[in-house]
Amino acid sequence: MGADVDRILGLTGVTRQQCADPAMRFDAVVENDLWRAAVEVTGEVHLGLRIAKHIKLGALGAYEYLIRNSTTAQEAFEQAARYIEVVDDRARIELLTEGERAVVRFALNDGQPFQPESIECLFAALVVVIGEELPQTELVEVRFAHARLGDQAAYDRVFECPLVFGAPHGELVLPAAALASNLRQADPGLARVLEAHVKQLLDRRPESDPFLERFRRALATGLPTGAFGLDALAKVLHLSSRTLRRRLDDHGTSYKAMLEALRRELALHYVGEGALPPDEVATRLGFSDPSTFYRAFKRWTSETPAKYRKRHGGG
Repeated sequence: MGADVDRILGLTGVTRQQCADPAMRFDAVVENDLWRAAVEVTGEVHLGLRIAKHIKLGALGAYEYLIRNSTTAQEAFEQAARYIEVVDDRARIELLTEGERAVVRFALNDGQPFQPESIECLFAALVVVIGEELPQTELVEVRFAHARLGDQAAYDRVFECPLVFGAPHGELVLPAAALASNLRQADPGLARVLEAHVKQLLDRRPESDPFLERFRRALATGLPTGAFGLDALAKVLHLSSRTLRRRLDDHGTSYKAMLEALRRELALHYVGEGALPPDEVATRLGFSDPSTFYRAFKRWTSETPAKYRKRHGGG
């Protein structure tokens, strides 16, 4: 697209060397910051949809080839779900049924929303894969948990099926009968070799810290209800407040730092998406009053929520 890549990276603190390292893994805050910076620099509201057009075959390595060499569509989705942590520690994939429909649901383990550009890019890329591997299958519906980012026509050109925005989950909906369809290039023998390799990749990946993950999930769950104080979180985690402080300190962080990071991540998502008024965002993030949230947002971005929302296409 001719965008200034160094400026995008500079806005997020990510280096070219990190991007060039195939073993490098970024956490959720960095990933979301990269999307936001890329939208800001390119000025492209539909950045996720545009990037999906340029994703090359095999971009996800052995994980992708394992899925493509599965015998049936159902096996492919099951393998994708089984080994998703190879490419995303936070995500999960669920295969569900709704009568004569099959629903492929994408969710995050902490219950928080995907960055809109991220899930749009993923779904647009999957539409291409489904078209290649199951050419006779037409999507019944695509559901996004976020509000529409821009022109409806841009979505229609990519998905060519009914779309739902503001749904409870991000989901692809297919005819249930499609699950029994054979993939075009299925090679069971190669799939077995690839699965062994993917298992090795999963075993070698850097482990996320289970304690910090549990703490973050408890914090995210408690924010909207007000039950996110240190004492309340300690009770949820079956620890004393003193022990919880010490455990966080042992992990090189603190309650205040974790709270600040999570609030910032969610604030940028909600405000940038534009589906909720700032006062409601403040409530969801556990701020005692909107003015406190506005000051925090200005500290994080040097902008008011209204200005940030307008610049990111949220209206």
